[in-house]
Amino acid sequence: MISISLVLYHTPKEQVQALLESIEKIQLPWQLSVVDHSETASAEAFFKREHTEYHFCNGENAGYGAGHNKVLARNLNLHPYHLVLNPDISFAEGTVEKLIQFCEQHDDVGMVSPKILYPNGEVQHLCKLLPSPADLFLRRFLRFRSVLEKRNECYEMRFTGYDKPMQVPHITGCFMLMKREALKQAGLFDERYFMYLEDVDLSRRINEISRAFFVPDAQVTHRYKKESYQSAKLLRYHLVSAMHYFNKWGWLFDEKRDALNRSVLKELQKEEKRGGQQSAPFSSKVR
Repeated sequence: MISISLVLYHTPKEQVQALLESIEKIQLPWQLSVVDHSETASAEAFFKREHTEYHFCNGENAGYGAGHNKVLARNLNLHPYHLVLNPDISFAEGTVEKLIQFCEQHDDVGMVSPKILYPNGEVQHLCKLLPSPADLFLRRFLRFRSVLEKRNECYEMRFTGYDKPMQVPHITGCFMLMKREALKQAGLFDERYFMYLEDVDLSRRINEISRAFFVPDAQVTHRYKKESYQSAKLLRYHLVSAMHYFNKWGWLFDEKRDALNRSVLKELQKEEKRGGQQSAPFSSKVR
């Protein structure tokens, strides 16, 4: 059975409808747990469905990672896989099954992510290296687009084409499928992050004890809005989370970050050479 968690905060029910329809297409046994941080339990009746449980937090919003941890702490010993989802996700029948099949075929893989698309079918470049302070702050505030695009070519791993399975240092939190044993070893979400970067933190911890992989044969649609670019409040959350992250792992010096990024890039470069393809623009120095 697959345990699935979904965290809501005043989320429109019509936004969640496509996700619920997608989950109901999963052919394996599943259990969905909804954690609602809203001020009222107005969505409770909407989630009175088979294999679905609804938890209202009485208006107490402890954050994204903390919400998912409520489910993980209760279900971690019950199911071999756990799926973390955003409410603005939808996917076709067979998507989750492809990801689980990949995990079953690779004992050293503890976390997987599908190819994530915009509603118009364009690829969202959400496979990333572990960030330096420059990666996060330049992306948010730099106005020289040509400089930013050049940096993103490597940071967002765009040079790979997003067309083959590959290890990824940072998998996005909008869709994370994880093995129970990997989570037991790496630990759950760090609840010091109220919102943003909790997925970076967990991805790198998973990569320390196994590997996090991108699996492009499985595809999902994500209605991605980059809300921290539009809201001063969400921008503040993003900046505070960045401070927590770099205080924890290191600002200028982060040997584990540099080692993982170099290892992933080196392996991708080997794959390119084995495939006889033209050399991709790998960075010789990762910071």
